[in-house]
Amino acid sequence: MFLYEKELARLKEVLSRRGRENVVFRPANHMDIEYLEGLLYPENIVAFYKEAEPSGWVEIDGAILNSIANIWGENDNANPGNIVVPYGLLNIGNTASGDTFCIDLNTIGKDHEPDIVLVSHHLVREGQTYKEIREAIHPVARSFREFLHKFAESLLPVDYWDREMESRLENI
Repeated sequence: MFLYEKELARLKEVLSRRGRENVVFRPANHMDIEYLEGLLYPENIVAFYKEAEPSGWVEIDGAILNSIANIWGENDNANPGNIVVPYGLLNIGNTASGDTFCIDLNTIGKDHEPDIVLVSHHLVREGQTYKEIREAIHPVARSFREFLHKFAESLLPVDYWDREMESRLENI
């Protein structure tokens, strides 16, 4: 059984209700999986993409779940992704405003999974220390499963400065 079967079914249901039946989730190719593994993406997230990589980025109310091609681009070429990768912050999505959702390999929770954080594209710059970058992130989920749930239910912040985010984050 697929580890994220329930979350994927809910995501497909939400997308279908919104007229986005054209979004396809399919197994990622071998080269893309090797890219994730080479950057030390957690096994559970690699497993998700092995089974259900989106055919492109998937947007729900300003929050975006990236395909591996988009992850690759964000990690290698886009601010803040290319700046934070060396600090163990690996892209999995974005906001419509340009902020990035990252797996934080520095924060492993009780379920042995890293937190998912939102990194501000306004506050992160080349040459900053890890401590300075930590001040430019907000936690948004305690696990990838929780991230997928919040994504499908439109409970993720759509901007680093989203004031409604504060109340959403209290439930983490």
